[in-house]
Amino acid sequence: MKEDAIQLELLEERVDLAQLPFDRAVVLFSEFLRLVARELCSQEKIERCFFEWVDDSLHLPDLFFSGECSSVDFRSRRIEVWRKHDMEEDFMKKRFLRAIVCCLYEETSEEGQRYETSEMVELFFSVLLDMDPGLCLRFRLFLEHGTDIR
Repeated sequence: MKEDAIQLELLEERVDLAQLPFDRAVVLFSEFLRLVARELCSQEKIERCFFEWVDDSLHLPDLFFSGECSSVDFRSRRIEVWRKHDMEEDFMKKRFLRAIVCCLYEETSEEGQRYETSEMVELFFSVLLDMDPGLCLRFRLFLEHGTDIR
């Protein structure tokens, strides 16, 4: 079993994902990615200007779900991140951009289908596995400490 599946299974034993609201899961993932981005910047693995743009992008879920950012602006940033992803040649940045995209979805798709928290959390682990398998453990611990849902 891969690290993403292992950590997801351990998380599901400790946290009732059905009780975790979709918006809270997305905000927690974006907060986690902001921490990772800060580390990468301090280690000079990403440039400061890229970090600042990433940090700004990852702040949007919190703004959106608190009503301080419109659906249009939220969707526009998602499209912008996908475009950057498609043009990016640096492997690590490309994977990071893919993770950011996961934070920029509303609870309901444009076709009206609701995303389930458990499916999104599984996606979060999957993109983290692609970035660095060690991030899966760190994210599980981060989620366990960031939720009071047992």
